[in-house]
Amino acid sequence: MVITMPKEIYKMKIKRSIIKVNAKNYHSASKKKKTEILNELVQITNLHRKYLITLLNGTGKVIYTKDGTKLVGNPTITYTHKRGRKKIYTQDLIPYLKILWEIVGFRSSIHLVTFIRQNYDTSTLNKLSLNLKEKVETLIFAPKESKEKLLKIGPATCDRL
Repeated sequence: MVITMPKEIYKMKIKRSIIKVNAKNYHSASKKKKTEILNELVQITNLHRKYLITLLNGTGKVIYTKDGTKLVGNPTITYTHKRGRKKIYTQDLIPYLKILWEIVGFRSSIHLVTFIRQNYDTSTLNKLSLNLKEKVETLIFAPKESKEKLLKIGPATCDRL
């Protein structure tokens, strides 16, 4: 028995869950039945046949590492989210950048970065106009990490954020 899905749904998470469910039947099937299961899964998932075989054979497989850790193959778990560099300048900086951008008079990111590097201390920020006093206080009481990041930020990063 092969579990199928409608042709409209093609999300990888759903494809992998179908593979996981069909793996038990695939392991215990004869060679002829395995061919049928593979043909149907290729049509359903639009994945390459060899890749499906790898996923089906790896599902439920128990592997012991040298240090004794037990690993069980599960195609629904992916590790692609850990790839690449971790972001340094996150969404936490946006409110502070907006305040500083308003203080600078909505000028370009080059002017903004220059202003931040030259004037980002409490004494200079306190001398600004009264109508920005509340916003300046949020800058003064910003976390130390955010302040350090703002001092190192570049113009292109400001534009992106």
